[in-house]
Amino acid sequence: MAHPPATIPTMTSTRTRRLEELTKRLGVTVHYEPVPILVRYGDAARRLEGFYHRHTHSILIDGTLPATVREAALAHELAHALHGDDGHQAPRIERARDEEAAHLLITPEEYARAERLVDSGDPYRLARELETTIDVIQAWQHSWRAAS
Repeated sequence: MAHPPATIPTMTSTRTRRLEELTKRLGVTVHYEPVPILVRYGDAARRLEGFYHRHTHSILIDGTLPATVREAALAHELAHALHGDDGHQAPRIERARDEEAAHLLITPEEYARAERLVDSGDPYRLARELETTIDVIQAWQHSWRAAS
């Protein structure tokens, strides 16, 4: 009897496993439900993608978002959980959590491989290659430049 060929895990499934392992290690429960909450940023309003509640050790992610956005939101909220944050933080802290989330999602080796494959540092092409959001790529690039 022939066996089906082994499948190579996709980038997303590898990231999903990393996020699931961190979630278990932190003892955080994740819920996926619609989140009809708007957050104001000056004159603009943006729909909340997720949030971490420190007292219940739970994360709520908007389950209506595309998979790559849900994954990025989960990584961002896990970064809050790692620091014990509660509620929306100052813009400087939110940017730092974005950068930490980017590194939870993409290893330096994965980023370097993708950059070689697309022969460019273009965030749009890298996001497509790495199956993530442009925001994740830009946060990754910003943290890398800041560390250099």
